[in-house]
Amino acid sequence: MVHSTSKCEFCGAGYKSASSLKLHIQNMHLKNHPYKCDTCGKGFLVMKQLYMHNRVEHEEIRFTCEFCQKPFKTLQGVNNHVRLHDPTFKKREHICSICSKIILLT
Repeated sequence: MVHSTSKCEFCGAGYKSASSLKLHIQNMHLKNHPYKCDTCGKGFLVMKQLYMHNRVEHEEIRFTCEFCQKPFKTLQGVNNHVRLHDPTFKKREHICSICSKIILLT
């Protein structure tokens, strides 16, 4: 349970600090987002949120599981997934679909 000192006038949510309340109001109610996604138009309060949004929502698929063809955006994601199919998975070579460099998977 949060012991709040500041309450949101729009929804009644409680916050411990005035700065947290201000951030909440800007983000949830005023929709004053200075950083806009060029692809979908969604707005963000801070640039890091826009960066993470682009990575999760709009980054191209770069890697595919060699066993089930499931697509992944990151090398780490496909490496973790491949271990589900092959528990003895160690190091393997992977050819990057973008630059054709050979990457040693761990």
